[in-house]
Amino acid sequence: MNMKCYGKLHFVEPTGIFNCTHMFDNLFKKDVSNLNSVGQFIELYKQVTNAIKEQGADPDKTAKELINGNIIGKAVENYLVSKKQEAKKKLPFKTTHLEEIFHEKEIFIDSCGGTVESGFAHASSVYPGYLSSNVKDWSLETIQKETKRTKLKVFKMTKSADYEDLFLSINQDKKKMCMTQAQIIEFCKKHKDKLRKDGYGTFFLFEEDGKFFVARVDVDSGGLLGLGVDEFTRDGVWSAGGARHLVVPATALKSLDA
Repeated sequence: MNMKCYGKLHFVEPTGIFNCTHMFDNLFKKDVSNLNSVGQFIELYKQVTNAIKEQGADPDKTAKELINGNIIGKAVENYLVSKKQEAKKKLPFKTTHLEEIFHEKEIFIDSCGGTVESGFAHASSVYPGYLSSNVKDWSLETIQKETKRTKLKVFKMTKSADYEDLFLSINQDKKKMCMTQAQIIEFCKKHKDKLRKDGYGTFFLFEEDGKFFVARVDVDSGGLLGLGVDEFTRDGVWSAGGARHLVVPATALKSLDA
């Protein structure tokens, strides 16, 4: 495809845009080498043209004239930033031990908590398979703070590790990865389809009275949920072969500019 650049912003032959990368690189001082399709250049051209029109300028003026006021530069920069953000959203977040799943969807749980009854001790109907005696033995029957609607992220294991290595591979701040007992119950009710099945577990980190624990939710062959509660320690390594799941608040990733 041949493209003729006459110093004008508009393209004489809109279907042949590859040879005009130098126009953006040299005149607008923006690297657009990653725009490698005709469709992307046409989209960029339209955005730049619209930005110029909004400023009351004439798109048919020569490119050098239109650079005055940095109108084009700003439009090109905004376009490139938006493309980077789009690409970032499409890629799953990965750590040394985990990989994000269901990343193409937004996962939320509703506001919940506010009472003792919203905790694990009163959730036998949600976990009919079994409910860990550690909830009572470790005095985890506490009033659950009320939380707002919350966005969550789900991961699967890609490397064998203990609890600390798994969670801390996402964020070194444990508190940022904690959910409340009530939120964990809400997730299990609303997003049962995202729990790991086939006898493997899904892990949730929570805190009670300054101590950290892991809620381990299993789904048996009959679809019944069971709840185990472990201390958050380095005791015991979980095999990556089971591709167990792990759930954390999305804010744990945002704090890393993820």
